[in-house]
This record gives sequence, structure tokens and C-alpha cells, in this order.
Amino acid sequence: MQKLELVSNKIGQGIYDEKINYKSRDEIGRLSKSFDNMRQDIKNFTENLQEIVQERTLELSRKNQDIQCILQNLHQGIFILLEDCIVHHEYSAYLEEIFQTKDIAGRRMVDLLFGQSTISKNDINQVIASLDSSLGEHEINYDANDHLLPTEIHKTIPNSSELQILEVDWQPIVEDDYVTKVMVIVKDVTEYRKLQVEADKKSKQLEIINQILDSSIDSFEAFAVSFQKIMTETRAIILAETPSISNLELIFRNMHTIKGNSRMYGYCFLADAVHEAEESYSEMQKHFEGSWNSQIMLDHLESVELQLAEYLEVFKARIGDKISGDDQSKKILTQCISLLPKISAQDISQPAVVELIEIVQNYDSSTLKDIISPILNSIPSIARELHKPPPAVHIIDNGIRIRNKYCSLLNDVFVHCIRNSLDHGIETPDERLKKEKDIQGNIHFRLKKTEDQVIIHYLDDGKGLNLPNLAKKAKNSKVKDNDQDIANLIFQSGVSTAEKVTSISGRGVGMDAVKSFLKEQKADISIQFTSERNSAGFRTVEFIISLPLSFIVMREDKIVQIA
Repeated sequence: MQKLELVSNKIGQGIYDEKINYKSRDEIGRLSKSFDNMRQDIKNFTENLQEIVQERTLELSRKNQDIQCILQNLHQGIFILLEDCIVHHEYSAYLEEIFQTKDIAGRRMVDLLFGQSTISKNDINQVIASLDSSLGEHEINYDANDHLLPTEIHKTIPNSSELQILEVDWQPIVEDDYVTKVMVIVKDVTEYRKLQVEADKKSKQLEIINQILDSSIDSFEAFAVSFQKIMTETRAIILAETPSISNLELIFRNMHTIKGNSRMYGYCFLADAVHEAEESYSEMQKHFEGSWNSQIMLDHLESVELQLAEYLEVFKARIGDKISGDDQSKKILTQCISLLPKISAQDISQPAVVELIEIVQNYDSSTLKDIISPILNSIPSIARELHKPPPAVHIIDNGIRIRNKYCSLLNDVFVHCIRNSLDHGIETPDERLKKEKDIQGNIHFRLKKTEDQVIIHYLDDGKGLNLPNLAKKAKNSKVKDNDQDIANLIFQSGVSTAEKVTSISGRGVGMDAVKSFLKEQKADISIQFTSERNSAGFRTVEFIISLPLSFIVMREDKIVQIA
């Protein structure tokens, strides 16, 4: 039995061993097949990898070609800064045209970009220090110093005395938060700037033309004559080298008048130039001791004259040639005027002669409305600046016509009066509503003729004169006891009721100038009260402007008076 069991066990063991061998052979077969598949996959991958590498290489080559094409054809200068501010060997071809050299690669940026430039040595050193502290360092360093990198450079063009204008843009190349390189983009904008200057000049010329036409050609011609007269007077005072506060006040008054007239006519470029001169003279007035500097004063005067010269140049080139026909008409009418004194008293009674005389005299004279029309046209813009509605203007001229040769004088007078009314005479809308007044203010002109003069009444319906404020400025204590004397203080230089100086008025030279202008022509201005003092010390007034009869054209009972 034991033997039988042993044999049986051996047989069983043999069968089991046989099964193991079968399984091993199957596994080996499967592994072999798997290895074959892996070998095939590796082979396929290798072949595909070669294709991918070839494709990537070709793609990279194409990109490099595209970059080179861009660098060769881009109309901008582009280069890369390496450490020590050295220019990378690859750069845009246009850079050679900008700098007129092929010596660029490996060159120091300082020599290339700043050679023959107007940038100071100190500023160049700051640029170098800024770049040195940024390249190879954290980008925060670049952000802290990039304001030191110039965005515009002026260089002398090689073999020329002209300046080349370059716009420069600095762009850091950042890897892992560190600046490894800096890309510099350079544009030559020299020609563009020239075109821009020319375009700006033409645009300004067109604006000047519009300003002149808006004010009327006659107004501009009259303004230019008055302007040049005032400037000649001012220059003579400065060249006389007689420093005095009165002379400085006269110079300042002249500038203030020209500025007022310029603003009135809408000649804004002139007004801006005069304002700068006026500001300088105002500072001299505040610190008169040792402040008289003839050269500085003449420089400001010259800048104003240059601005007028530009207006005159545009007028002559763009407008003057278009009014030659009007010049001929003026010549004929002037000849007619010169013949009027030769007409006998008997001839004057003839209807045709009377009509001719009226035509000629009407040509040589204007209504007050026509004279001050430029001022009236400027009222809306000044009112907007003061945040007030434009006041209504009422004119009663009783048929009186004023000779044209006095138009400039009356313009000078009323430009100050109206600006003062607008600025600190007529109240703001809120103030007028509280006083139960119309929001829109009113300005009134009324002309009348007496036996020996012409009177112009001028008033506004504003708050009137601030008498307590004026009284504080009285040097003589006796003045403070009389309202009329207090009111007359406004005709003194430097006295104003304005609480602050504005671009419109408030310097205390307006009414002083008005009285001076009128006195020169044997005319005058005075103040007449139209109300009692109110609780705040204000008293409303009207201005009485007295003119000689020679200012007007008269025709009474068919008798013509010819000056």
C-alpha cells in the first residue's frame, strides 16, 4: 500500500509538473509577443520622433526666417541690450538707417543711442546706473528705475546741423521674475514732428482767420492800429530808463487794456501772450524796489509783438488780398469826404447833395451798437467763464452816429466797463433770485446830445459799488466821510472792489485806464448814484461819459456840420 501510494504520489507529482511547464511556455510566448510589440512601438516612436524633430526644426527655421524678415523690413529700430549695456548681434536693419552706421552689433548702447545727443552727461550716467541695477536682477528693480530711461532723444544728424528726434521705448525681457535683457525700440520721428509743426501752424492760421473774420476786418484793422500805438508808447517808457512806480503802472495799464481788447475781439492767442506779460509786470508792481528790469520788460513786450505780427502776417497773406475791392471803395469815399468842405451852402440844400452827404457821412461814422458789437459778441463766452447767463444789452442812441476815428477809443472804454459789470457788478443767478431780480442781468446804454457835448449813460442792474470796501483803500481819512469821494477812488490805479483777481478783471486798472483814455481826447467820465446805500454798504451807480461834439456826425434842420 505504501509503495502504491508512493507511486501514485509520483505520478500525481509528474502530472502537476507537466502542468507547470505548459503554463511557463504560454507565459513566455505572451511575453515574447509583448516584447515584439514594444520593439515595434519603439521603432514607430523613433521614426515619428525623427519626423517631429524635422517638423519642429523646419518650423523653427521658418520662424527664424520670419523674424529675420521682420527685422530686415520693419521701419523701426529694434535691438536687445545684454549685460554691461552691450547691443545684441541681432537687430532690425532699419537701425542702420536711423543711426547712419553698420557698426551696431556688440557696441555700447551709450555710444550708439546718446552720441551727439542733447542729453546731459549726468542724465546719461543715471540711465547707465538704472540699467546696470536692473539687468540680471529682480524685475522690481527695473520698475523702480524705469522713469530714468528717456523716451525722447534729440541728436545731431551726421554731416548736418539739424536735429534728429528719436522716440525710445524700453521693454524688459523677464524670465522667472528676473530681467535677463532689455529690448529697445527706436523710432525716428523727425519728419513726423516737422509735419506736425506745419499742421499745427496751419491749424493756428485757420483759427486766426476765423477770429479776424468773426470780429470783422474793420475791427481788426482798428485794433491793430490801437495795439501798435499802445506798444510804441510802452516801449518808449521802458527804453527811457526812468524807473518809477507811475511808469510801471502805466505799462501795466497798457498791457491790461490790450488784453481786454484781445479777449473782447476773440483774439485768444494774443490775449494769452499779453496775459503772461501782464503777470510779470504785476509782480514788478508788488515788489517795485529794485524790480525794474528793462531787458525782461522788453522781452515780454517782444513776445506780445511777435504774436501780433503773426496775426498781421495771416491777415495780409490769407485775407488782405481778398478785400482789394473794398480798399478801392474806401479810396473813393475818402476822396468824397475831402470834397465836402468845398460844397457851398446853396448846393447843400439840393436833395441829391443832401443824400450824397448822408451816404458819405454814414460811411465815415457808426452807431454805438456797431462800434461795440465785438464786445457784445464776446459777452456770452465771458459770462460762461463766470458761470453767469449773458446779460441783456439795451442801447438807446437817439440817432447819434460817432465818427469812426473814435471807435477805437470807445472800444477801449467800454471793454473795461462791460468786463467789470460782468465780473463783479452783476450778481450770480442765486444772488439775483434772493434779491427778487431776473436771473439774467441787464446793461444799459443811452446817448443824448446837449448844446456843447454828447453824453453816454452806462449802467448795469447789479449790486453797485462796495463803498465800505473802497473806503478801506482810501489814503486820506477825509475821503471816508463822503460817498462821492469814495466812489471816485475807482479811478485811481490799483483800486478795485473785486474780492479776488481774475482773468476778467479785478486788478484795479480798468477804470483808471478808462479815465486816462478819455482825458487824452478832451473827454471825461464821472459817477452818478442811482440809489441810497443798502444795509451791506452797496450803492448802485451809472457812469456818465462826456464827449466833445467833434466825436459825432450831426445833421439838424438840414444843416450839415462838417468837422
